[in-house]
Amino acid sequence: MIRPTLRSVATSLTIGALWLVGAWTLASCRDAVPAPVTERAQLTLVVAGLPRGAAAGVQVTGPSGYARTVDSTTVLGDLLPGRYVVRAGEVRAQGALWSAATPNVEAQLMAGDTIFAAISYAVASGAVRLTISGLPSGAAASVRLTGPNGLQRSATGSVTFAELPPGEYTVIADSIQTGGTGWRGPAAQIVPVPASLTPVAVQVDYRRVSGRLVFVASGTPADARATARIQGPLLTDTLVASGTVLDLPVGSHVITPLPALRSGSTPPRLYVPVLRSVTRALTDAAVDTVVVPYTANAGPINLTLENVIITQAVQRGDNGIPLVAGRDALLRAFVVADREGLPPPRAVVRLYEGSTQIGTLPMTAPVGSLPLVTREGLDGQAYTARLAPDLVRNSLRLVVDIDPDSSVGEVQRGDNVWPGGGAPRALTTVNVPPFVVRFVPVVVGGRAPELSASRAAEMMSLARAMWPLATVDFDIRAPYVSAVTSLQPTDADGGWSTVLSELRALRVLDGAPAGVHYYGVVSPTYSSGVFGLGLVGSPTSVGWDRDDAAQVATHEWGHNFGRTHSPCGDPPGIDAFYPTVGGATASAGWDVRSNRIVAPLTPDIMGYCANAWVSEYSYTRALAFRQNTIAARATASSGSAYHTSALLLAGHSRQGHVQMAPPRPLRAEAALLGTSTLLPDDSSLGAPQAATHRLELLDAEQRVMRRYWVQAEPVDHAPDTQIFAVVIPQLAGLHSIRLSDLRHALGAATVEVGEQPAR
Repeated sequence: MIRPTLRSVATSLTIGALWLVGAWTLASCRDAVPAPVTERAQLTLVVAGLPRGAAAGVQVTGPSGYARTVDSTTVLGDLLPGRYVVRAGEVRAQGALWSAATPNVEAQLMAGDTIFAAISYAVASGAVRLTISGLPSGAAASVRLTGPNGLQRSATGSVTFAELPPGEYTVIADSIQTGGTGWRGPAAQIVPVPASLTPVAVQVDYRRVSGRLVFVASGTPADARATARIQGPLLTDTLVASGTVLDLPVGSHVITPLPALRSGSTPPRLYVPVLRSVTRALTDAAVDTVVVPYTANAGPINLTLENVIITQAVQRGDNGIPLVAGRDALLRAFVVADREGLPPPRAVVRLYEGSTQIGTLPMTAPVGSLPLVTREGLDGQAYTARLAPDLVRNSLRLVVDIDPDSSVGEVQRGDNVWPGGGAPRALTTVNVPPFVVRFVPVVVGGRAPELSASRAAEMMSLARAMWPLATVDFDIRAPYVSAVTSLQPTDADGGWSTVLSELRALRVLDGAPAGVHYYGVVSPTYSSGVFGLGLVGSPTSVGWDRDDAAQVATHEWGHNFGRTHSPCGDPPGIDAFYPTVGGATASAGWDVRSNRIVAPLTPDIMGYCANAWVSEYSYTRALAFRQNTIAARATASSGSAYHTSALLLAGHSRQGHVQMAPPRPLRAEAALLGTSTLLPDDSSLGAPQAATHRLELLDAEQRVMRRYWVQAEPVDHAPDTQIFAVVIPQLAGLHSIRLSDLRHALGAATVEVGEQPAR
């Protein structure tokens, strides 16, 4: 008879060009000698398609805890019979990602088997080479690349973006201003990016876009100094003398002529513009002369109360941002005179409860003489009065009165009172949840941060000055020792993400209430690089302990309030809807700590620029988040608890690589609040739109016992990194847990359920 010495293997598997072949040896019927069946098996793993020197990192696992990492073609011998799993993940080489067609393959090896498996890799990413030209030397461009799954990249100069998922991308060049001149890029470009080592070339040519404008005062003598205020695009706000030629960005400009004083005459003669304002639209080649007639004014003095703005951190001119109840506010009254040199008269704020006057606040006068034009972004230009926290409430009404004693001698005082007509105006206030922070000193590689109560209070003070907060409180937790041994300035190894993931899990293990923010403080060995990381829309973040720790913490808490980055300092993940070029706040602010006005050209706190403040855009959206999202979480938390045996599963997914800590058993009373969103599976509906990961509970035979969808939480400066912490039931027979990243075909990991004491 004919007898094979090795068992024939009929299984055929595919990873790219993966195949399995059984080896046979034939002998004649007469001369065949039965060969003994061995107790071991052999697997030859052939790795093909990768560039020379690239390590495949293929994971092979099998019976009795067998685990090997294979970087190139390798013979795995002396294997126990049983089930083996081959997992091929993404490989980085030559500035690209390489992947196999099928990431996971299983094989059942019998005693005496000799099996061959070939894994064929191919390029799985593309690249874009961005060339930016046309700008003056040293000028920073503002170019954004957006693509699949919300991916965003930004550039200030020529650059190559590598490791991009194949798909359709959009290149957007924002207009910028440099040297007082506007520059415009081309229209948005749609760019298909295939999987290839050759970058797709994209050219972005900026061109100068400015017009020329001349303001001319007509009817004034030569020795009367006439000026005008010019306001327009790109936050243009300039005072210009008559006859001066200006280079201005293209767009609509408002010219506000100001009174002109002929001081050499006796008595001094005032000339007033006939037109209150003139609007001009400049185009690329426009040269526009704006002539404004003036007439001599021999009439009586007139003061005008143009506006009153009540600010806590930032405010619009129409007071459209509601005030946070129970927090200091600054009232500013902007008064202009119709001639130069007038000293400010007395002014008061009358306070009312309903129709009953309950008090009067004196106002601090502007510095020097009364201005001729309102300048909201400058200190000393307005009357001011500070409203104490107990006055900032919905029931308070007020009236502002300039020169109530009629000391100036005006003929009519109707425009000296706000609101017009003198009827008291009510404050519009809102209540916000308390802001409670638990600071966590995180020990990394034996290095503990510098964190004192006074340092923590300083961070809270800056945050309260900027964000919509009223009641603030904090405590300092016992130090937490991280599994991370060091932090890198570029976070190349994902150490910062790991620390953030640990803190995310720590919140749940500590049983922290839904409204408590966990803020980890670390002490890296470097002085420049990554300095903080936060979850977007979830109350966990981490930052370093350097001199700017307060600004870093305030920035990261902004991410916790749902904000992404503003376009200043070239951060990743820029908010595409941020309204101001260059990330400026655009509205004047107020720093309650120093009682100073913050200029509207100050960078927004959600960018990467220093000396930042909060913009109207960031503030109002953080306010809505704190009122709605946080309040909803607090309401949902009441009474929510796991009253059966439960496990905490935490980790993060970074560029498709899933990392999970071993599941941690929880006490029966462990709260579900503060965890990532976990949705049960409904096979008839498929994955919910908001789902980011698929979670499967497996038995010892790797059969799915239960399936969930996970909505993980995004990380602020890493669009392809997400953090998760979910509580799952401890099912009888549960052996392992598999988590798959829905955005990456190869993004999956499995962790076994071990026996650990409950926390």
